[in-house]
Amino acid sequence: MSVTLTCDKGTELRKIIPLVTGLRKKYQPYLKEDAIAAVTATKSINNITRERLWRPMWETELANVLHEYNIGLVESGYQPNDHIHATLGRWLWAQIVQVRLDEYLETSAYHIVRKQKDILLPSGARRIDIYQSPEEFDGEDLLIPIPAEDIDRLLAQYDKPYLTQFGSDEEVALFQDIYISIGSPKLVAREGWSIFKRMVGTYCARFVEDD
Repeated sequence: MSVTLTCDKGTELRKIIPLVTGLRKKYQPYLKEDAIAAVTATKSINNITRERLWRPMWETELANVLHEYNIGLVESGYQPNDHIHATLGRWLWAQIVQVRLDEYLETSAYHIVRKQKDILLPSGARRIDIYQSPEEFDGEDLLIPIPAEDIDRLLAQYDKPYLTQFGSDEEVALFQDIYISIGSPKLVAREGWSIFKRMVGTYCARFVEDD
């Protein structure tokens, strides 16, 4: 974890502030709170500026996903009142969006920061290199190691995978199995409804056989 967490004062952060403060006190007790705070608050107007940086991703990436979703919706034969259509469609398009988000983050990590002379932070290098090897840029790795058992405990207490799996455990297992059975095609928006139709066909074939 970082030496200091910077965030706004949103109510959704009430739990994380004492959690971060407690972890730093436990695993880096030599840093006194009055010298370097474990958590510092920023004004919402400053945080909004950072959040606006997500807008280009919507305009250049996710808007295209929505476009492909909309133009292929009718031709796909999608029936919103059909349970398998609704659950499969939700799961499949969530995977397509997630793949695009992962690609976006990876591209950002390997982006080369433009060389700038009059700034304090490193420049003229890839973001991931600056983060992983700060010593090469006149920096120092001050991240505080947290034992795996503590991370596992926190994940068990706070992580809720069901919020982002877009289906019940049984539905997700079924859809993953069907997806693999059709050859695990690349999850791109322009092929989304084609994949959907193939998966529905496979599901129906299995259902008829089982019936």
